Amino acid sequence: MQWIQDIIPLMCCVFICHSASDVYRLQGKPAGGYYIEIEIGTPPQLFNVLLDTGSSNFAIASSYNPILSTYFDSSKSTSFTTSGQSIQVNYTQGHWEGIVGSDVINFAGGNLTAVRASISLIQESREFFENGSQWQGILGLAYQSITISPDGYQPTLLLNSLALSGQVPNSFSMQLCGPRDISDNDDVATGGNFTLGDVDRTQYTGSLYSVLVVKERYYQLLITDIKVGNTSLGVECAELNKDKTILDSGTTNLRLPTKVYSKFIKMLKLKSNISNLGDAFWYGTDLACFNHSNDASSFYNQFPVIHLHILSTAQQEVVLYVSPVQYLRPVLPLTSTDKDCYKVAVASSSAGTVIGAVIMEGYFAYFDRENGSVLLAETTCSPRTPSVQPSTIVGYFPSSNTSSCMYIAKHNKVLPTYAIVLIVVVSLILVVLLSLLIVNLICKLKHRRRRRMQSDTNFYNLVDNSFDTEY
Repeated sequence: MQWIQDIIPLMCCVFICHSASDVYRLQGKPAGGYYIEIEIGTPPQLFNVLLDTGSSNFAIASSYNPILSTYFDSSKSTSFTTSGQSIQVNYTQGHWEGIVGSDVINFAGGNLTAVRASISLIQESREFFENGSQWQGILGLAYQSITISPDGYQPTLLLNSLALSGQVPNSFSMQLCGPRDISDNDDVATGGNFTLGDVDRTQYTGSLYSVLVVKERYYQLLITDIKVGNTSLGVECAELNKDKTILDSGTTNLRLPTKVYSKFIKMLKLKSNISNLGDAFWYGTDLACFNHSNDASSFYNQFPVIHLHILSTAQQEVVLYVSPVQYLRPVLPLTSTDKDCYKVAVASSSAGTVIGAVIMEGYFAYFDRENGSVLLAETTCSPRTPSVQPSTIVGYFPSSNTSSCMYIAKHNKVLPTYAIVLIVVVSLILVVLLSLLIVNLICKLKHRRRRRMQSDTNFYNLVDNSFDTEY
C-alpha cells in the first residue's frame, strides 16, 4: 500500500497548502523562548508575547516589574472590559496572579483585523518573567479545554476569534530556527517564523508528515519508541508517554519521564565517542567547552542521532532523526569569551515527555487544529553547523500494538464530594443516636438501682418493726 503512504502528504496540501496566511517574525534568546509582537487595546499598545503551545491562557503584565521594559495600562484602553474575577495560573516553572477581562487584539505588522478575545492582566508573579528575555506576556496556543479560568467565566481564545472572523483557518505553523551565531557577540538572538492560517511552502523542504494528536488538550502525541543511535531504550511504550507526550514550544529541552531519562543518559554515554566528560555534563549541570579554533562539527560528530518514533495513524508512524546539533545546546560561557560551550538539552520530567524547542528547532511544524493533527517536515532554517548532518524525518512505517502506548494512570478510587458529605452526616447522626441510647441506658440503670435500694430499705424497716413488736 505504498501509494497510500505517498499520497497522504499530497492530500494534506490539497486542504491546507493555500495562500490564506499571515507570516510574522519570531525573536528570542537561547533558552528564553520565542516571542512575537502583539497589539492590545484602543489605541493599540505594543508588547512582546511568548508563544507557548503547552498552555492556553493569554496573559500580559499589567503592573510595574523591575525586569520588564513595559506593561499594559488597561486604563488607557477604551475597549478594555473586566469581569472583576481573579485568576491564578501555575506553570512547570513560574506562577502569576491577576484578573480576567477582554480587549481587542491583533498581531503587529500583519494584514489581519483586530478581534476581541479574553486576556488576563498579570498583577503579581513569581519566577515567571525572565530577566533579559524581552517578553512581557504569554500567548497559549493549545486547545481551550486546558484554559484556566474563574468559575462561570467562558474564555474566548484569540485563535478561535480569528477563525470565527473568517480571516484565517483555525491553524498555525512554527518555524523555530534557534540561535543565529552564538560565538560572535554576547547579544545572541534566536529567530524564526510564526504563520497564521495555511502552510507557507518556503518554510519547509521535502514532504509533510502527519502525526496524530491523540487528545485535543495539549498537542498530545504518542511516542512508540526512542532509540539512541540504532539501539532502542527497551522501555515499554506506555512508559515513554507517562503521563503524556506533548509538543511544547514554551519548554526549552527534551524532557523525559524519570525512568526513561535514566536509561537515555546511560545509552547516550555508551553510544558517544567521547570519554573525557564527567557525569555533570551528561546530566546537564555542567558545560563542555572548547577553543573557538576547534571545529564544532568535530564535537557534534562524536554523538549519536536520536530516533523519535511518533504515531501517525493507528497502523503507521514516522521517525524523527534528531541531530546532536539539536540536543547539544550552545551556551555562552560565564567566564571566558574565547571558548564555545555546549550543554545536554535533555532533562528529567515528572509531568510526562515534552518535545521542547530544541527539538522543534530542527523541524517545521504545522498545527492543524481543525483536523486534529500536526504536520512535520524538514526546515529551511539555515543550518547552525553545515558540516553536521541536520535533523530529518522519514515515514511512513508500519506500527503495531500502539494501543498499549497510551499511559493509563492507576488512580485510587476517590468518592465524589456528595458521597463524602453524606457519609459525614450519617456518621454524625449515628453518633448522636448512640449517645442518646447510652444516656437512656444509664438513666434506666440508675432508676432500677434506686428502686432496688428503696425496696431494700422497706424490707429492713419491716424487720426492725417486727423485732420491736416482739419486745
